[in-house]
Amino acid sequence: MARNRTISPHMWEDANFLTLELPAQLLWIGLISHADDAGRLEASPAALRGQVLRGHAVILEQVRGWRDAIVALGMACLYTVEGRAYLHLPSWGRDQYVNRPRQGVIPPCPRCAAGAPRADHPEGRPIGINLRNTKEGTFGTLRTQMT
Repeated sequence: MARNRTISPHMWEDANFLTLELPAQLLWIGLISHADDAGRLEASPAALRGQVLRGHAVILEQVRGWRDAIVALGMACLYTVEGRAYLHLPSWGRDQYVNRPRQGVIPPCPRCAAGAPRADHPEGRPIGINLRNTKEGTFGTLRTQMT
């Protein structure tokens, strides 16, 4: 289940965001809104249309094109596990604060399964981890540097 998310005002100045067509920008905001607490969600065009573009007269190929444009800019990472397509948002830990994270059902990205992006991942290479202790436990934030 989606929860409240933060949309930064800086997004409207982001060069990648501004290169997207208006419907792709709406899809991007919808990805943020519908991602689980780890920044993951189903990536099939049908699922995305049903979650984000419900009630709009769009065809699956349009949704696929907008999704792929977002992925091509490195704003999202598209991956497959057991034949199912998923997305995760590499900037999730930097842009979102989840007070009480829930265990997700969507599997992690195989490129990031160990918790650190590989060099070919859109978020870059890891340069450190910030840990925060709370009464719910210890949570980490991976800091990266673009390669």
